[in-house]
Amino acid sequence: IRLKKDFGINAIQFREDNFTVDRKRVLEICDLIVKNDLKMEWMCESRVDTVDDSILAVMKKAGNTAIYFGVESGTQRVIDFLNKKINLKQIETAVALCKKHGIKSIVSVMLGIPGQTMEENAETLAFLKRIKPEIVYFNPFIGIPGSMLYNEIVKKDLIYKKCGDLILANSECMTWKEKVRLKQRYEVSYNLAPDILINHIVRIGWIRFFEKVIITLKRYFCLNKSA
Repeated sequence: IRLKKDFGINAIQFREDNFTVDRKRVLEICDLIVKNDLKMEWMCESRVDTVDDSILAVMKKAGNTAIYFGVESGTQRVIDFLNKKINLKQIETAVALCKKHGIKSIVSVMLGIPGQTMEENAETLAFLKRIKPEIVYFNPFIGIPGSMLYNEIVKKDLIYKKCGDLILANSECMTWKEKVRLKQRYEVSYNLAPDILINHIVRIGWIRFFEKVIITLKRYFCLNKSA
């Protein structure tokens, strides 16, 4: 309330791994937003197994415009390997429900996870093209200190480069550079699908769309140069 009334803030992002894990709290926040007529747009991060039709309806009424889901893969074997405790049907349902309520779904997946095959990378792209989230982030897998896979990378000598404590990791079937190129290829393939492309243009307009294209090309150039 203070952000809106004292500072004129019209949009916020809740930076929590799983904003919807506490259903009662979500309902209380949404009720406060509606009762105080804040008319604020907001986005959050969540898991596909903690959203449903009724909670999304309440969130939309309170101004929610986008939800970020870190699903990591479009193949069940990899999801289970990462111990995500979700399944493909839950991912598909969450994206479909977001579409129903006019909430933008943002999905993040990883490429080049240790043990992940090229076929599984391709299956992930095919799955996403079928369920069609509004935005997809394709992220080359990076080793995070303290994680099981970090130790696996070190054990299997899959280190490409260290950036502080982080590891830019090769995988059994791809080098780090190949992962970066695959990310770029998948981003182009996904975003140039006619329905996704049209949706982007309608949502942000031609001017902003071309600005983003230029920014993306510059980012690709910098990534390829630094890899």
